[in-house]
Amino acid sequence: MKSSITLLCLLSILLNGLIAQTSDPDQPIFSADFLQIEQSDDLVLPIPADEIMGYSIFVNEELYRNEIQPVMPRAIVGYSLGEAGTGTFFVHRFVISEGVSISGKFDSPRAFYQELLRQDPAGEWRYDPATLTIYGGQQDTAYGSLELTSADSEGKTLAFAPRKGSLAMAMRIKLPTGEHKVDVVRKATAYKASARVRVGQGQPVSSKL
Repeated sequence: MKSSITLLCLLSILLNGLIAQTSDPDQPIFSADFLQIEQSDDLVLPIPADEIMGYSIFVNEELYRNEIQPVMPRAIVGYSLGEAGTGTFFVHRFVISEGVSISGKFDSPRAFYQELLRQDPAGEWRYDPATLTIYGGQQDTAYGSLELTSADSEGKTLAFAPRKGSLAMAMRIKLPTGEHKVDVVRKATAYKASARVRVGQGQPVSSKL
């Protein structure tokens, strides 16, 4: 799933109580080795919609091929910088909040993105190099236009208005009644998180906000 602003029906991920260490401490998946949930669709995995293609989900040692539903949308804004190109550009002034702004020369869109991460870490910004799109932002912040002059624009000032959308913060899968072994594997690293999940028997331990 591409993380383009043209696809900002993407949903981002809230942890939804299912937080526990996996082989990769940066991506917790389960709150415990054993989870008890009440309904077949109560299992929510904290994997952003724009990252889900980087994971494989196995249920009882077989690849999960059923519906994966994006849930828990978070409002975001995005800036698609394709017109600016991949080279050097000068940002005239980009206002993040009162007293906080970014300006100056940057070697590339990625360099600007990295500065944006530093200046506005709560925005949880992301960058898609394939589309030169930067997206994220705090929900209570009104971000303005991004005005810049790039090497590729031959001295012309470009203004990129924020485009509003949503980013899915969790993925919901369905499991039939009974007990299952669920493995979530990050393809790039082969790190794996595993849990036994019992559906529909007794009171749920943790699954919904």
